Amino acid sequence: PLSNQKDYLPTLHNDLKVIEPKTQSEEDEPPKVKLKELPPHLEYAFLGNNGEWPVIIAKYLSFNEKTDLINVLKT
Repeated sequence: PLSNQKDYLPTLHNDLKVIEPKTQSEEDEPPKVKLKELPPHLEYAFLGNNGEWPVIIAKYLSFNEKTDLINVLKT
């Protein structure tokens, strides 16, 4: 170790703060987003009801591939 390293690390350690993550409840509303026009090879899919939680996926996927992808993204 460098000669000044032992003096630096305790100071660095004291500067770090622990931040607890917020728990997301079922009552949390999805963010309101503006959907933009996408290139022809992409399309929006929605992970929630009524157009909630939009994600962008490839347009060329088959119906089964889209369904499988959306199910994986929901988990």
